Amino acid sequence: MLKFSIVFLLGVCLLLVLQDLSLIYFVYFVTAIVAIAWYISSIKFKAILQLMCVGCLGASYGLYQANLHLAKMYPEAEQKQFVTIIGTVADLPQENKDKNQTKVKFKFLIQKIIQPETSKIIPGLVRLTWQTTQLIEIGDQWQLTVRLKKPRGFANPGSFDAEKYYFSQRIIAIGYVVDKFPKKLASFYQQYPHKRLHYDSGHKVRQYFHDHVMQALAGKEFVGVILALITGVQQKISPLQWEVFRDVGVAHLLAGLHIAFIAGLGFIFAGMLCRFMPRRWLKIPVPIVGSFAAIAIALSYAYLAGFSVSTQRSCLMVVLAMLGIISRRVILPVDIFAYALLIVLLMDPFAIFTLAFWLSFTAVAILLYAFAGRKVHGVFDKWIRPNLVMSFGLIPLLLISFNTVPLISPIANSIAVPWVSVLVAPNILFGTILYPLWPSGGAWLWSLANRALELLWPILVKLQQLSWANWQPFVPSLWCLGLAFVGVLWVLAPKGFPGRVFGFCGFLPLLFPTVEHLKSGELSFTLLDVGQGLAVVIETKGHVLVYDTGPKFSDNFDAGEQVIWPFLLVNNIKQIDKLIVSHADLDHSGGVQSLLKHVKPRQILTPKPELLGVALKQMVPCVTGQHWQWDGVNFEMLNPSPPIPFKKNDQSCVLHIKTKTHGILFTGDISASSEKAIIARDKNALRADVVIVPHHGSRSASSLAFVQAVGAKCALASVGYLNQYRHLHPLVIASYREHGAKFIDTAQCGAISFRLKEEGKEFDIGCYRVEHKRIWN
Repeated sequence: MLKFSIVFLLGVCLLLVLQDLSLIYFVYFVTAIVAIAWYISSIKFKAILQLMCVGCLGASYGLYQANLHLAKMYPEAEQKQFVTIIGTVADLPQENKDKNQTKVKFKFLIQKIIQPETSKIIPGLVRLTWQTTQLIEIGDQWQLTVRLKKPRGFANPGSFDAEKYYFSQRIIAIGYVVDKFPKKLASFYQQYPHKRLHYDSGHKVRQYFHDHVMQALAGKEFVGVILALITGVQQKISPLQWEVFRDVGVAHLLAGLHIAFIAGLGFIFAGMLCRFMPRRWLKIPVPIVGSFAAIAIALSYAYLAGFSVSTQRSCLMVVLAMLGIISRRVILPVDIFAYALLIVLLMDPFAIFTLAFWLSFTAVAILLYAFAGRKVHGVFDKWIRPNLVMSFGLIPLLLISFNTVPLISPIANSIAVPWVSVLVAPNILFGTILYPLWPSGGAWLWSLANRALELLWPILVKLQQLSWANWQPFVPSLWCLGLAFVGVLWVLAPKGFPGRVFGFCGFLPLLFPTVEHLKSGELSFTLLDVGQGLAVVIETKGHVLVYDTGPKFSDNFDAGEQVIWPFLLVNNIKQIDKLIVSHADLDHSGGVQSLLKHVKPRQILTPKPELLGVALKQMVPCVTGQHWQWDGVNFEMLNPSPPIPFKKNDQSCVLHIKTKTHGILFTGDISASSEKAIIARDKNALRADVVIVPHHGSRSASSLAFVQAVGAKCALASVGYLNQYRHLHPLVIASYREHGAKFIDTAQCGAISFRLKEEGKEFDIGCYRVEHKRIWN
């Protein structure tokens, strides 16, 4: 059974590499041909053709589901329009307080489109944000007026792929609930007020425990962790707690992976209760009673946790194992794993787009592979060796996902896994069972679980602070990770497998990577996709410059943490020589503080350091005339000139970079008045092949005189997709194009990159969205 499940998985994984669905009918045709060949083939080829048929079925099933979802995607013509809908809250709403505002985010299943009547929107699942104080609960039916757009995220090397996440959740659009309408539309939409149409009490078990856990543990340090362990909602876990759990390698404990232990407790206690049952009940064997109890607890917990992928896997394996006991049949662990894998893929082939799927199933597969047929003796084999094996086996997957490996993971898991399983999970389980009957008793048990986590926390923090706790190798290609994976299988092979020690050779490319270095006079340029903001990374042979740090969207989300730092990691950049923050507006400086937590630049340039909110001795004002040279590349500051302008936009540091054959101009948010002043000082200094257009393509900048003075061959703009400021302005785009410039923006292209070589005058500009296009984009 295992080989069929793995082959089916490989077929479904075709979704991970295809750029579009143009091959869907070809795959259907091949599947039919292989199925016919398998049916009429001789016994000699039947086994091979059977596997090929299963793989083709997996590919066809995945493509069929993807085609169904893409057919429902939100139409571009309807984007940002006012739409009145009726639907149901499909998951637990998440309340976030930011800047004295309460925003509620929730999934909403559209059932009917009321207005406009001619809408081409197909009902489906959307993710909404609503700034409101109204009570929103799972299962309730609402009438809302919203503005929606296609799911969109940042497209950069190393960044979290939000579009892939939305695709995996089958979300067809994202948007917000409209509370304020333009005057000309206000009277019309008054006839479509926001209102709850139906209060559904049948789906409120998860909501009940969510609300009562928050109430019972209000003010407790680990209320978010306990909430995640009960309901699967992880948004209340603080960023610091996430960082520690991730760095020491115990984040999997928050994903329902202890469900087998909880089900085991149910099995044991059900057997103990049988002693007090009437004699006529004793005809039922105790193991069968315990099995039914374990199944009930596993399914109940999976429901409370929202049936996440990792919870599905754990729940299915428990249910299959218990069914084996009930039916009095021996089901091997490897068959239980195989059936669970196949069932999860059949329920939702999009599970392969989630990290939880790969971490959960890979961890179990590694343990089965490493311990199959081996006897377990003593504490070392029961607790320490599994953690060592799992930590070692997950190295390639962790590098793909996080660009880091927690070396401290075996030690941390040896402490945290039994601690959580014995002191935290039982209290949570019995507290959850007891709370509806005796609230104070249930809350007391939850408090004990919180106290156990408080005692564990200092140990995890100490482990995180060890200098060798994490390993961050540079991973130049997937081939290196593939060799590392082969090395893992070789090292963990059964006893008697020849030369297992040579499996460590698979990790040599990670220890001694071959990297193509820039030559003197060459330059690498990357304009990152940060939405409505700006962030650029420049590399020369031996130096790195970061120009602006992108926007800050909330207290827990900014471009420095989510875009720039991951990009630096995947490019093996561990030091910034200069950080230029063009001016203090949040769309340019919002990621400064997060970036400084990871790396300290040797120098920071900004027009008014006191406005940046950061006090560092290496900060100096940027002024006209500053210049320096790195590795044969010249850098010169063209703005601002004293006295520093009052308006923040006109304070922007304007930087000109010059190689032997090319020039690049960074303009920040300067307006036409600053452009005029720079032209008056030195018109020729603006000459450049590439220009980042001022103020995101706003009409207030890019005057005709400026466009002519620059004479760019390529104009780049960093803008947000369908942003509220309506940048880019069509006249700005037309002006650059009329003067011979190719116009490219990050909203359509994602990260924009190129490399200036010393010997060549031409250079190719790369668009991340084009080069890494996939089905979900």
